[in-house]
Amino acid sequence: MEKLQQQLQDYLHFAMYTKRLASLTISAYEIDLKQFYLFLKKEYPDISSAQDISKAILQNYIFLLNEKYAVSSAKRKIACLKGFFCYMMQEEDMANNPFLQISLKMRQPHRLPKVMTLNEVDQILKAAYADTHFLSDFLYRRDIAVLEMLFATGMRVHELCNLKCGDFDRYDSILRIIGKDDKERFLYITNSEVVNALQNYERMIKKYKLKSEYLFLNRYGQPLSTQAARNIVTKYSKLAGIQRSITPHVFRHSFATLLLEEGVDIKYIQEFLGHSSITTTQIYLHVSSASSKRILSCKHPRKKLNLF
Repeated sequence: MEKLQQQLQDYLHFAMYTKRLASLTISAYEIDLKQFYLFLKKEYPDISSAQDISKAILQNYIFLLNEKYAVSSAKRKIACLKGFFCYMMQEEDMANNPFLQISLKMRQPHRLPKVMTLNEVDQILKAAYADTHFLSDFLYRRDIAVLEMLFATGMRVHELCNLKCGDFDRYDSILRIIGKDDKERFLYITNSEVVNALQNYERMIKKYKLKSEYLFLNRYGQPLSTQAARNIVTKYSKLAGIQRSITPHVFRHSFATLLLEEGVDIKYIQEFLGHSSITTTQIYLHVSSASSKRILSCKHPRKKLNLF
């Protein structure tokens, strides 16, 4: 199977250097292609190259993916393989693309994103500001800045961890964010408490003479990992007494939903979140509608009228 392994590696290089896909996409493709290779090695060890892969083999693999993964994850893995076979048709001597013989209609289930109430956000921030006795002054200020920035911007966790020191214009309070596919967007940080949290953290960086181009660092002066950022959110949500799971992405969903409930136009929210399509942002309309239903059910003055 050495030839197949080389073909998969060649496609990964093509995606990286010719198509210039984003680093996160490349990392996902690397996992997906390795997973496909291991499946073939186990179930079809006689296969030597991509030319030997049939429609039936792909159907078996797709069936396995649909059993094991959520629709969104399965669709991404299948899209990666579609790209691989298209590449093989163009670059290699491959007569037929087996994917062209397969009809796929995978319906994405309608799931509303998890969001926090404003009171829950308040509880988490209060827990962070109160946690003065258990952390060094550096970690204390950093954790506050991480939480404040997540809620102030709605950025993705990898966007937060990839922020550079020069990405925040302190004079105009503008934050530069590099999102998916290296798309650039800008957000104003106008809340004085958020700005203060960031400035207090930066003073700690200077105090401990930490040298890095990245803004958020661990205790050793290395860039903060996405898992470490998730751990910060988990820690303070638990300290706040919140039982359900809270992640950085829940902060992102809450940022969008709470803005929508304040009457902010969805086109602005699309821009803030860095969504390429308004369709992606419109999921928050459903969340807001659910909230509206709950409010009307509990708060409508008709409940006070007793006609009988």
